[in-house]
Amino acid sequence: MPFAVVAAIMWIVLGVVVARSFAIGGWTSPILPLGSLLAIPAMTLAWVLVGNHPRRTTIAAAAMIAGLVAIPVASTGATPSTGRLASIANDIDLPGTIERDVRIGDGRCRPVCSELRRTSVVGGIAFVKARTQVRAALVGHGYSVRVYAHAAGAPQRIDAAKGKILVSLELRLLSDGRTRIAAVFLAQGPAPDTSVG
Repeated sequence: MPFAVVAAIMWIVLGVVVARSFAIGGWTSPILPLGSLLAIPAMTLAWVLVGNHPRRTTIAAAAMIAGLVAIPVASTGATPSTGRLASIANDIDLPGTIERDVRIGDGRCRPVCSELRRTSVVGGIAFVKARTQVRAALVGHGYSVRVYAHAAGAPQRIDAAKGKILVSLELRLLSDGRTRIAAVFLAQGPAPDTSVG
């Protein structure tokens, strides 16, 4: 029985290392892949290796629960992927119709972190109302927002941050009365280790 428990724990530790190395926690829906990587194999290992023990089911269930408990540890530090960034941007629901959507990088920050560049155009409402809707959407989703002053006719700049996500927006009034919103969603990578020794 001790071998089965040690094997299940070692599998979970190895799975956490793999998940963090490949930034699986930054995927759009990480629960299923992380559960498949951690909980299911740990449960299977414990079930097979424990043999004909009277508490076989309890030991296997405990290994599965340990794998599920390790999911937040496996996803901590993962930079959101481009798909996850797009999902975050869609949830914010900025006004306008998306005209351009460019995804750059990956969640592993090798060589760069994931980035989403999105351009949309808002028609039928005034520039001030579009700017107010953008700011309200960001604040409503928990972003700390900074709006910069701008000269008449110049684009309006808004920066926002929440957790690992930085958002930089530029709103420009077009000649036909529509508003163009250029948004850059940038996922920050893991904080560098600056410890000495």
